[in-house]
Amino acid sequence: GYKTKKTNFSNPLRFELSRNQVIGLLSDIKNTPTSKRLMTSFWNYNDVQEKALQECAWSTQWHVRDGYLDLMLIQRSVDIGLGWCFNVFQYKALQILVAHCTGYKPGRFIHQMGCVQYYDRHEKDLLNLLQAPEYSEPKLILNDKGLDFFSYNWEDFTVTDYNYGPFIPMEVAI
Repeated sequence: GYKTKKTNFSNPLRFELSRNQVIGLLSDIKNTPTSKRLMTSFWNYNDVQEKALQECAWSTQWHVRDGYLDLMLIQRSVDIGLGWCFNVFQYKALQILVAHCTGYKPGRFIHQMGCVQYYDRHEKDLLNLLQAPEYSEPKLILNDKGLDFFSYNWEDFTVTDYNYGPFIPMEVAI
């Protein structure tokens, strides 16, 4: 297996895993692309009582198809007002990066959501948002600097064709 190396990260639960899932996933996509075990899981039952908030997005499954890398994100709970758009963006960025570093094109992004909810205090804003103009999807571009997954950070992405309406502030709830 892949052993996790301790570093100066603040979360001690990070090191409870017996396998570094990112390294394993990248290796498995490259070496066994037809595997049905191209997955990650962030859920650790032993940690449930120690966390104030459990992972909302908790699992991914990857599928190589005709030169494309598809990603399915499984999410147990989704705040449609604030969390959903962020989760789609961050996992699409992850899909683009993993596809690039493993030699594939980004494919389909499938988002399986369990409990999709909004908070009462967001209802008026969300109803107004439903009446707002629709904009085309922006493009998320990875600025290529090689195949080393761990050499990338958020600054290596460029967002283009991003059109938006007025800012709608909503209070975060936990």
